[in-house]
Order: sequence, then C-alpha cells, then structure tokens
Amino acid sequence: MAWLSGSCLGWGGGFAPLSGVESGFGNGWHDVASSPFNAARYAVDPMREEGMMPPGTSPFPDSRHDHLACISDGLARAESVCRDRSERFTANRRAVLELLLAEHRPIGAYQILERFDWKGRRPAPAQIYRALAFLEALGLVHRIASRNAYVACSGPGEGHGTVFLVCEQCGTVAEPNAAGLGETVHDLAGASGFELRTHVLEVTGRCPECSRTDGT
Repeated sequence: MAWLSGSCLGWGGGFAPLSGVESGFGNGWHDVASSPFNAARYAVDPMREEGMMPPGTSPFPDSRHDHLACISDGLARAESVCRDRSERFTANRRAVLELLLAEHRPIGAYQILERFDWKGRRPAPAQIYRALAFLEALGLVHRIASRNAYVACSGPGEGHGTVFLVCEQCGTVAEPNAAGLGETVHDLAGASGFELRTHVLEVTGRCPECSRTDGT
C-alpha cells in the first residue's frame, strides 16, 4: 500500500500517521485480526481494483484546461446548491468562492483577505471567515488541515471531501471521488463502536505535471 505511505488520516482536529497501522497502537504490536483499524489498510485495495477511478484518468487539472470555464462551472454549481437549499449566495460569499476557484491550490484566510476587493471599505476578517464557514458547510469548499488553508470543491456530491491529493512541489490539490473509501471508514468506525465526526485523508506526493517536469 505504498500509495498511502506518509499520508495522514484526520479525525476532527487531530491527525495521526496512517502508517500507524503497521507500527501498532498503544504499547504493543497488533496484528490485522486484533484491531479493526488495521483493516483500513486492506480495505482500500479492492476499491482501487474495482475501478473507483478509471485507469489513465487524473483528478488533477490539465495545464491546458479552460480555467475560465472551470471558474464559471464552479460558480454555477454553487448557485444551484444554494438555490436547492434555500440559502442566499450573497456577493461576499460569491467573491470568496471565486477567489478560491481561481486557484487549484489551497489559499489561507489571510491571503483571501488581502485579495478580496473591499471597494474602499475597511477589511473585515470576520466577514471572510463567515463566508468560508458558510461555503464549507455546504460542501463548496474544503479545509486542507495540513496547509491551514481552503480549496474550492472540484465537484460537490457523494465521494468528495474525503480524500485530497496534495502536491508537495507545486501545492496543487486534487479531489478524487472516494465514495467507496468513505463508506469503508464509516463501516470500520461503526464496527469499532467509534463515534465518527469527520474523516479526511490528505495524501502528499507529486502531481502528474511535476512528475513529468522532473522526468520521474
């Protein structure tokens, strides 16, 4: 399972190395049968074999993709989500989301504060945080805990917001569909009597573009 090596599984505000399934928990070593958490390592393989993502495809944006269309589609999705939930997609919320959609990299709240067009008004950090909280609650943006920053959701819906592939070289974040993995985590938590609040897997490595550039 080298593809999960060095990644972190976030539960609420804390993160624990996923490689802990090999190193054991507590004071002793545990085999697969003795801890339901170890089963997570083996539960992921079948999903990849079943084609959770078709071979040859990548959730990372192609360097030649139409980024203006990407931003437009993201805003249209947000409008649809807000309309379906009878929520207001205010100008401030739209502006914050548009700043995030302009990047495929995580942006911190203070970066958003600096880039926001205040139209002569005094900057108001609370306004940015309220907009981020609203957008995150609707699944339109996600917080990347390892970067303490936010990224726009690439496609709100089932399977999103569970796994993030973070390029350690260029900072680009991709969000593959991981509905199967989310179900596995829920099953493992239920079987363990664990009250699950959040489950986020951040995997670091290099994106296809950086790998090609480096010739690796």
